[in-house]
Amino acid sequence: MQKVYSAEKDSMLFNSLLKEFGNNKQLAKGFELQCLLALSHYPELKEVPIDFVIKPTFLPLASRPDPITVLFPWIKRKYLVVISNASTAFFEPILLRNTPFNEQVGIIGHELGHTVYYLDKSAFDLALIAYSYENDNQFHNTFERDTDKRAIAHGLGYQIYDFAYFVRRAFGDTEEEIENDEGGTYLSPKEVLKEMKKHPFY
Repeated sequence: MQKVYSAEKDSMLFNSLLKEFGNNKQLAKGFELQCLLALSHYPELKEVPIDFVIKPTFLPLASRPDPITVLFPWIKRKYLVVISNASTAFFEPILLRNTPFNEQVGIIGHELGHTVYYLDKSAFDLALIAYSYENDNQFHNTFERDTDKRAIAHGLGYQIYDFAYFVRRAFGDTEEEIENDEGGTYLSPKEVLKEMKKHPFY
């Protein structure tokens, strides 16, 4: 698995990645390569319609089915990965545009981990997930932590680790605090490394 993705090194792969993983995808302007690199870890999403949308939202990133394609089941289901370009001052340091390249691949890969989870869910299942996510804190945390684990199992462990570390540094945590962090809604860097040890390809 690749430890570090970089725009300079991996840009030469753009055309081949686009050909293999860009079908039925609307890539986010300015983040096309990052989206494709993250998608390359999810072969099960090769033909799945996904729009990467940039717009002002509270959360820095979010993934969900396109509501229209859920309400009308005769339309092929499409998924959205929403990337915020304007949020509160609190989230400003970790908006995608302010995040290093390798970490960008990691957090996009986390969102695609949600997409993979949604693939076999019915409209009722999706409605129940959405309700539980908003109203059950334990469900919310387990849902996000399981998604980190799913991304790690798809080979994005180094990128998830870098993003977890970056977020904590961006919010002012010290090295000692990061080292001792037991995690919460998302896996801590220490927990990411522990999870990576379960997969021999690391």
